[in-house]
Amino acid sequence: MTYIVSEDEGEPTGRPDPGMFDGVEAGAVWERIESYITHRWGVREVVWVAEGRGVFVPRLKPATITTTEVWRDGGWQEVTLTPTPRGLELDGLTYRIVADVGSGAALPWAVVEAWQRLGAFMSQAKSDPLVGHSGATDGDFSFQRPAAWAARAMQLSGAADMLRGYR
Repeated sequence: MTYIVSEDEGEPTGRPDPGMFDGVEAGAVWERIESYITHRWGVREVVWVAEGRGVFVPRLKPATITTTEVWRDGGWQEVTLTPTPRGLELDGLTYRIVADVGSGAALPWAVVEAWQRLGAFMSQAKSDPLVGHSGATDGDFSFQRPAAWAARAMQLSGAADMLRGYR
């Protein structure tokens, strides 16, 4: 079985920017979306260290592998791995695989819609403590937002449903 020991994702050369929201940085919305899905827009370098026997399949896509190295004699040595229909064949050693991940393609409608839903939710949640709580009303009572509201923003905003095909 092949194991990914580490995955280091660099900063993209550019990020799509479908719009801004009051009080929320565009990068914050985009980072939440990218953490939820495996597809990337905006090319960046990703370095995986993998080991074991089997097929290595890049977790992030689209990926163009640029370098493959094996750990041997106390250092990384460039090596050519056997391609398979799904990925690269590993034979039990430790490998470093470097790839350019992402595309400059236009954002699909579902991703733009998710961006809008999540951004609007995050923006409104900053100014209105009752966002995301059904049955809550304004009044003379003390209200404290549950700690999980930010963690559930993707689901509460409906963005998660829009991104299901990109997970």
